[in-house]
Amino acid sequence: MAGYSRAEIVASMKGKSITLGWGAVSAFSRSRLNHLLDQQYLNRLHELRYLPPFNGEVQAEGELGWKAQARMIEFGAPRLSFHTASMTDSKAMLTMNIIGGSLTTHNSLSDSFQAQGDLTEAMGYYLELEVDLTLATGVVDRRGRVTLDLAKGARFNSNLLQGRAATELNQALSRWFARLPAHRTVFELGFIDYHGYTALAPQSFILRTQAAPGAAVRHAENHGDGAVLAFIRLAGNASDGQPPGANFPYLIPNDRNASGEDLYSATLVVASNLLEHVTPKRLEVLNSLLFPGQQVFAEVGRDTPEDLAVFGRIAPHNAMLTVFPATVTMRPGGTQQFELRDFEGAKLTATAWTALSVKSHLAVGDGKITANGLYSAASAQDMGHETLTVVVTAEYKRGNETVRASARVLVTYEAIELAQRLETLPATLPSVALGGSHASGGSLSWKLLAPELGALQASGAGALFTPSSVFRKPPLALQQVQVEQGEQVRAGVLLLNAHYALRLKSTAG
Repeated sequence: MAGYSRAEIVASMKGKSITLGWGAVSAFSRSRLNHLLDQQYLNRLHELRYLPPFNGEVQAEGELGWKAQARMIEFGAPRLSFHTASMTDSKAMLTMNIIGGSLTTHNSLSDSFQAQGDLTEAMGYYLELEVDLTLATGVVDRRGRVTLDLAKGARFNSNLLQGRAATELNQALSRWFARLPAHRTVFELGFIDYHGYTALAPQSFILRTQAAPGAAVRHAENHGDGAVLAFIRLAGNASDGQPPGANFPYLIPNDRNASGEDLYSATLVVASNLLEHVTPKRLEVLNSLLFPGQQVFAEVGRDTPEDLAVFGRIAPHNAMLTVFPATVTMRPGGTQQFELRDFEGAKLTATAWTALSVKSHLAVGDGKITANGLYSAASAQDMGHETLTVVVTAEYKRGNETVRASARVLVTYEAIELAQRLETLPATLPSVALGGSHASGGSLSWKLLAPELGALQASGAGALFTPSSVFRKPPLALQQVQVEQGEQVRAGVLLLNAHYALRLKSTAG
């Protein structure tokens, strides 16, 4: 397992200070930061602050008349990755899965259809962008906020389209995000409270991102793992410390319990020259580390090899509530029992349950939910869309306060959804990727029907079709592809080896 144990980290810190002149250094792991992002994503569903669906038309430069129409593209929770992180800045990669919508490609000059399909999360389409973790100081509460803003992302990259069309789509998405209001695009990862009067009270800080040992290797078990570091100037510091270099130690231990769960997700190191201000009962800088979504720094243990190292985890506060399961995929008319749970996972009795579809124009599209959390999805005739995203929300009365928690439901019309019912493959392209998913989340079986005009190879959640050179000669040929998982669905790949002014329509089945 990559990384270092707590014992190894403590041993490497003996006899020297690693804080570089800063009063303290804190490190927070990707796994828990992504959990914070996931909680904010779910909370925004019932707060109506989620990202709206993306609609856009893309025209590939140099391909006369070629257009792609993306409709109601929905994005899942953001996920941080540090495989490109450098200790010279605070950049990280952020990925959001495409969880719904549809894509149609056609040629407007010849009115010829190329491909059409409805999208689900299991198909493996995503949007990736580079973000800068930034600092914002509250004017009223004097807290230093660690934030990331999707609207200020760079290097947008989606695998929904390929070639020049992908470049145009990435630019369109970048422009779209830039126009969205901050309450939809800004996420918070943590706070540092500047209040306090002792030598250990935070005054300011700088951010850095760091890849875990071995996490930059693409096929490594911990690929993308890493941490966000805050180098904190305390009141006892005369000035800021030195910026960290590439050899700064990785501070999150890799120890796990018997169930394989990480024991640690956060570490705080206090400089040795300030330890005289540390008392057994209170460590002000530790109490100044705050997190959104009712999460707290829960201390596990301390060591003092030279500096003081406090190892712990980011854990839910005892006021935090969640809905279980948090995400689920269903068929029309299906049912799912939801539960409201406290910070320890114990079941609570909700005051009320509601269900709301984010894109259905009719109330019947919401489905129904009982007073005890049993949800029934809309029937097939009431959906109005191929897929529906529904927000299930529990309310809980705590004294005079009403607390809410939400889950996300994806209702799919078909058991098997294909990203392309019909795909055209011009002679200029060597192959075409086919995507699909099953409502159960199970893998699909793909095979060519006779006559076989090429080869089919598994590729992620779908398959890659490459035509035989023999069938590059006829001007027109149709390859049928059968997709199975309990049920059978067919897709078609139309090989175009000459120019046709064809008008094609997509049909299911």
